[in-house]
Amino acid sequence: MIVLGVGLYTQDGNVYRYAQPFAIAGAALAAYHCLLYMGFIPKGLIPCGVGSSCADQKLELWGFVTIPLMSVLAFATVVAGLKAAKQLK
Repeated sequence: MIVLGVGLYTQDGNVYRYAQPFAIAGAALAAYHCLLYMGFIPKGLIPCGVGSSCADQKLELWGFVTIPLMSVLAFATVVAGLKAAKQLK
């Protein structure tokens, strides 16, 4: 978001070039976390340390909306917005 803020402040029309990789990497990490929550990743591959599990669900709205899912949707929105900005340029 800092990259997008700087691009907006400087009115850089090429902000999508350097913000898109960050947004895609964030979406990939959030998708991985969603797969952890859904149980698609085997227990042996979960990189959790000592303490509470990183696969435990802390918050769930309406029975299926979790924090990682909200993160995936937010990153997908940023990626779509950057793609639209690229088309307008």
